Amino acid sequence: MAFRMKAHDAFKRSAPAACFLVAAACASVPSAPGGPLQRAGVVQFSETQIYDISRIQIETDQGSKQGFATDKGGLAMLPIRLGGRVAATDWLDAAGDWGLNDSGAEVRAGLGEGMRPLPLAFLIGARTDAIAPAVSHRLTGHQNEIRARLEAYPTLLHPSAASPTRIHLVLALGASHGRHYHSFDVRYQASLLRDEDRVEGALGADLRRGHFVGSLLVMPYIVARASAPISLECDFGDCITARVLGYQQTFGVAIVLSLGVALRQPPPSPPLETSPPLPSPVPGLW
Repeated sequence: MAFRMKAHDAFKRSAPAACFLVAAACASVPSAPGGPLQRAGVVQFSETQIYDISRIQIETDQGSKQGFATDKGGLAMLPIRLGGRVAATDWLDAAGDWGLNDSGAEVRAGLGEGMRPLPLAFLIGARTDAIAPAVSHRLTGHQNEIRARLEAYPTLLHPSAASPTRIHLVLALGASHGRHYHSFDVRYQASLLRDEDRVEGALGADLRRGHFVGSLLVMPYIVARASAPISLECDFGDCITARVLGYQQTFGVAIVLSLGVALRQPPPSPPLETSPPLPSPVPGLW
């Protein structure tokens, strides 16, 4: 019995750190706008860090909590999401990313960088936890979402002979529908699943210099409609969880930092040399 109590105390001491690692990413955070559409053949790779905070009111059998709280987000040493993007044409690209708690894919079409009146992109995307490594086996496949978003990238700094740096303002507005996982500490860990319809925005800056690509974004969202919460139990043997009796969340915001590199495929090989055409026959010889 004494051993079980010591083990339980040790788990309580280590749980916050373990939960931080598992909670470093969240399916409730949308993929960040990928910057202006690039020329055909451009390939980008990036890593993303996310800090997600929301205003909540949660009631459990262990107590209640109200106010701002980090919702499965946090700054971590490991990349939260690793992703890639490829421009199929000057007006169409596709992207995918893989993270600790979710993965996603998207397609964008619109006006590329340098086009008038300004670079625009319309996005269709989806996210799921089906292949995420840091998701409880009981939740795998339960978190998912689909989204549509309009992105605009007004130019703030044009490249010049003195500096190749390009900076674009990032403006985005869209909507999503999906089932999201939430987890908070209310004396003990309280976790839940909930279906949500959201209105989502993004405001920030996208910087490109040579092969370097970086963006810093603030991504607020409003929960327009939500289902009743589904309370979850933890998977760690004797751990204690707080059973969720009620949950309210009307808005939140994610701070997203992405850093990466942009590569361009080599230009196509020149056509093979051919023999010069024969001269036209002189009139009158035939």
